[in-house]
Amino acid sequence: MTKQTLAYILALTLMAFAPILTDAADYLPKNKADGGNVNVAGDKDYKNLFVGGGNVSINKKILGDLFAAGGSVNIASPVEKDLFAAGGNMTISAAVGEDARLAGGNIIINSPVGGDLMTAGGTVNIGEAATIGGDFWSGAGILNLNSSVRGNAKLGGGEILINSEISGNVEIRADKKLVFGPKSKVLGEIVYRGSSEAVIQDGAQISQIEFHKIEKTRTASAKRIVSVFAALIALKLFGKSAHSIVSRPHTKPWVNLGIGFLGVIAIPIAALILLLTMLGFLAGLILIFSFVLALLFSSIFATLFIGSLAERWIFKKTEINLTWKTVIWGVVISAIISLIPIVGWIVMFIAYLMVFGSFLQ
Repeated sequence: MTKQTLAYILALTLMAFAPILTDAADYLPKNKADGGNVNVAGDKDYKNLFVGGGNVSINKKILGDLFAAGGSVNIASPVEKDLFAAGGNMTISAAVGEDARLAGGNIIINSPVGGDLMTAGGTVNIGEAATIGGDFWSGAGILNLNSSVRGNAKLGGGEILINSEISGNVEIRADKKLVFGPKSKVLGEIVYRGSSEAVIQDGAQISQIEFHKIEKTRTASAKRIVSVFAALIALKLFGKSAHSIVSRPHTKPWVNLGIGFLGVIAIPIAALILLLTMLGFLAGLILIFSFVLALLFSSIFATLFIGSLAERWIFKKTEINLTWKTVIWGVVISAIISLIPIVGWIVMFIAYLMVFGSFLQ
């Protein structure tokens, strides 16, 4: 699998992590005799099912939530409630009762989604047979939307084609181009940010577009390059310490999350109190400087933590071994997760707080 595929798999792993822990779930192990693949079929009923393997096929109705991750994922039977899925290639050909959150290299959806739909992928194709009952959020290199959306839509990516009806308002950012096809119907508000004006084909029914021209920038690429070098330098200079900081959130995630959360709140308050006193002014300055330094280093080590999560999940590693590959996984995955509105930002913040809590210790 490619780096991009691995990134998407971890993104959905983190997105689904919290909801799965809140309710009992069945776990179906991969079949080692079949190359590590998983095929869900047979007479047994599954609720809140968790599966992961090389190739994952769902050929039996799932009575609750489904979490599936693999090199390829094929959902051929209905899922009554929420679907969380990630894989290199993904095909959804059966109905999802409630919300769906999907990430992968190539995503194809040809069935209804009862609630909200969130996708993050290289190429996302949503066919006419699919209907989205709620809101639609998507980040993709190429997005082809041929399905009706009953709620609002927030779309971002390189090339975006809309050729269906969207009942609510639409916010779009397209770095390369935006096309409204002949079957498109969008009568709500349209806010579009892009490098060129939208292409509106004959037959399209489109309301007034609020267009904001954006200049192409290399800032994001530059930040990623800086992140790679910073993480590599930290790994070289603080080998054992880096391993210790990254390892703690793996063994005690909630403890480190709590410490990090308290630290973010309590340290600035303590520094402010010290600054307001004559005797504590210098101590307050030192505390602020230390706090900023801790935040900076935590952002670097968070890259290593996310990369190590990917290696443990994908390669089933039992030990944490930080290498340059860990850095690459961490930078790429962090970039992909950050593209996911709200949920992605929350995931990144949680990971950051875990590492910050570990760093404080």
